[in-house]
Amino acid sequence: MSGLDVDVLMTAIETAESLIVVTDAGGSILWANPACERILGWSVDELVGRSALDFMACDELDEVLDEHLSFLDSAEPRRQIRRWRTRDGGERSISFTRTGVRDDTGVVRRVVATGVDVTAEHVARAALLASERRHRALVEHASDVVVVIDDRAVITYVSASAETQLGWTPSELEGRSGFDLVAEQDRELALRSFDETLSELGPTVPRELRIEDRFGRPVLMEVVANNRLQDPSVEGVILHMRDITERRSLEVTLSTAQERFRQAFAKAPTGIALVDLDGRFLEANRALADILGREPADLSHLSFQDITHPDDLGADLDYLDRLLSGRIPGYRMEKRYLRPDATVVWCLLNVSVLRDAEGAPQHLLAHVEDITSRKSLTEELAHLAHHDGLTGLPNRTAVHTRVGESLARRHLHEVGVLFLDLDGFKDVNDTYGHDIGDRVLSVVARRLADAVRPTDLVGRVGGDEFVVVCEPASATILQSIAERIGTALERPIELAGLPAITTGATVGLAVADPVDDTASLLRRADEEMYRGKAGRRPPTRRPDPPRAGPTAGSPARPTAPRVWARTSA
Repeated sequence: MSGLDVDVLMTAIETAESLIVVTDAGGSILWANPACERILGWSVDELVGRSALDFMACDELDEVLDEHLSFLDSAEPRRQIRRWRTRDGGERSISFTRTGVRDDTGVVRRVVATGVDVTAEHVARAALLASERRHRALVEHASDVVVVIDDRAVITYVSASAETQLGWTPSELEGRSGFDLVAEQDRELALRSFDETLSELGPTVPRELRIEDRFGRPVLMEVVANNRLQDPSVEGVILHMRDITERRSLEVTLSTAQERFRQAFAKAPTGIALVDLDGRFLEANRALADILGREPADLSHLSFQDITHPDDLGADLDYLDRLLSGRIPGYRMEKRYLRPDATVVWCLLNVSVLRDAEGAPQHLLAHVEDITSRKSLTEELAHLAHHDGLTGLPNRTAVHTRVGESLARRHLHEVGVLFLDLDGFKDVNDTYGHDIGDRVLSVVARRLADAVRPTDLVGRVGGDEFVVVCEPASATILQSIAERIGTALERPIELAGLPAITTGATVGLAVADPVDDTASLLRRADEEMYRGKAGRRPPTRRPDPPRAGPTAGSPARPTAPRVWARTSA
């Protein structure tokens, strides 16, 4: 070789992109080109004199050593990829070819290694292999069944999950027509879907098909077809099939439950409403609309604040604040709603809160029962329990209650009572009968109520006995009220078809002492009334019985009204 040829060869070696290393048979580096430094970072001076094993990845040393000894025995050129350590502590994958240089006896004395940096390709290939393994594992272990069919619908691949889902092993299905697995009633749909899949690339919309398992039982599956016939790596239509039998059953069950709930909501005999946290009606059933005198659609434009009686709104809002803050789990109250015609309806309201998964309030659920009739009956019974059925005046129980309440306030002002007994009323009953007597008592009751002050109470405590509870009171005030009562009773009582009737009364007066209770105060007034009767017994004349054809307003012989003015204090 000429000198010029040697120079050209050395220039090519020095400027080569591939690394070139020359070692002796023991692996000691004798020479390296500059590419070694560019690729591995080690300078030529740092490489020469050291064993090549010093620069190999530690986990490959044993394998490299065994392979080197084998190479020395055969001296045949060999190509392999090894990981070389770089000067900065990293690694590079080098694909190198080794060639042995023999002496005259045939023994390998030198080894020439030429290497190319394939780190990027090696990493990419490893990633691809890992990706392929991962995707294969995902497909093989997925619960969905993955099937690949060709353009004639012949099965070319089936994932292992087919055996779990349908009982078929992949080998039993591969080579068969995919339509063989479709239940007869769904085959027409499957054929149409397959034609649509072949007409365009990419995935199709999900289809629900009944696929027969190994035992001929239909399994409802959601099938998504993806046309990858033009993809060289697939060359088929990929079918993803998911068993939705249980899901569909749950959906039917849920739909049935929802329908039952809607029916129960709509046809419930009591009012039900879903309300937002601001009080606006979101949903209301017919029963509630009827209770409130409105249409269900009308309520969607209103809040409960709009239709609540002003006197009940404060309590309702207070309950709501406590409910939303978590201080109470729900509340129950009687309240009044206003109808469009301004009438009032009494309702029993039960409210609970509906919360989201985190426990935050979302909506209010209200149950409303119309208790107007019950409320009226309760009030009527309460009225009857404390009022006289004939005159409508408070009865003995109510009088005793009022006296007790008044005595509790005697530190503010004096309290007094008047005990009245009608004079000559027995003659009225004896002459005209009890029906007329009852009518006379009703007139007397009205006149007594008109004669007293608004703060006083008139009650009937017996047949013709009445009590007036007065506060504030004094002996002078009681005397004045007694005189007004006397004046009121002086007027004749005009009843159709009867002569005018006049009745009087004897009155006992008592002002409460500091030690008086209800019984003692009433007893003193009663005693004063009887003293009055006993102290003067005026001559009385029984009213003449009515003659035939009496003239309305013609007076019977009256008993003059008498008021006993004695006061007990």
